[in-house]
Amino acid sequence: MKLKKLTIKQRLLVVLPLTFVVIAFLMVSNYYFNYQEIKALSDGCYGKGGYPLVERDLGVFNYSFSCKFEIID
Repeated sequence: MKLKKLTIKQRLLVVLPLTFVVIAFLMVSNYYFNYQEIKALSDGCYGKGGYPLVERDLGVFNYSFSCKFEIID
């Protein structure tokens, strides 16, 4: 059985969609795990009597988290 050689266009038609799918999967999984982590941190902060402050950077999928406590006089 003789194998057919693929042209450059045919190779690109196979590689580009697969690359897109892998990148999309990585982005979605990163977003999901960040969401789960922020949710767990927020629940812990509420449990200690504070309120969470979350700042998200959508371009790079980063976030900063802090737990603030109010002092009542």
